[in-house]
Amino acid sequence: PREEPDQVEADRLSKVREFGDWWLSESLFAEVMQRLGQCEVDCFADEHSHQLAEFHSRDWSPSAARFDTFTASWAGRPVYLCPPPQLLFAVVSKARRERAFGVIICPVWPAKGWWPMLFSREVGVVVESFRLPHDCEAFGTNHRSSVVAPGCFSAPLLAARFDCRHLC
Repeated sequence: PREEPDQVEADRLSKVREFGDWWLSESLFAEVMQRLGQCEVDCFADEHSHQLAEFHSRDWSPSAARFDTFTASWAGRPVYLCPPPQLLFAVVSKARRERAFGVIICPVWPAKGWWPMLFSREVGVVVESFRLPHDCEAFGTNHRSSVVAPGCFSAPLLAARFDCRHLC
């Protein structure tokens, strides 16, 4: 029964939303899709933040197509990637390894190891990109200290169409 002490605590923990979770507002997401092309799978979402009908959630969710997007294939369909910044190296590595294509949202951080994997002339995979506005209306977050909360994150953010299908 949910009233048992161990079930009450498990229930509470199952509803905790992740500190780093963030997403584009509905209107900004629509603009990104219009400018860079439609995607089919939202790979970093949850029950409350998904932008597309098909989404992957970190934890089990009755509406999610998959949980743990790193165990799903990203090949063959355009994916929408709006990950927590601390996962960007793993995200870009997986996209390149699986020859994925779609849209990625990322900060402008040229000194990070994943940046040249996306943007360098020699090995980059970004086809086009544009800077996103950085105001309270542009993003959603679960926590006022999130990476995109006003005053907590000063780096500009990009929306970029990428295509890894040509990589060997």
